[in-house]
Amino acid sequence: KQENLASIPETCIHFGYRSPGSVYQWECLYNKRGPQALLGLRQGRRPKHGQPSRQEPRRTASSASKAKSSPTKRKLIVKDTTRRLKKI
Repeated sequence: KQENLASIPETCIHFGYRSPGSVYQWECLYNKRGPQALLGLRQGRRPKHGQPSRQEPRRTASSASKAKSSPTKRKLIVKDTTRRLKKI
């Protein structure tokens, strides 16, 4: 942003950010403390109180059967979509 003298909205569009407020906060932090301050930023949301940190979900028998049925479900969706497109 500073090298190209771009505005905050232009920077958001270029890098694909949806929140110009974040870019503004990063710029203020950069101006006050330098580039090292940006390296210490956490990524993502804070965990809710009392909930464990993000872990991989455990696979159960029901989720395994859902995974097996998904290709069949996709085939049905594709068939239905082509049928509807033919009607149009």
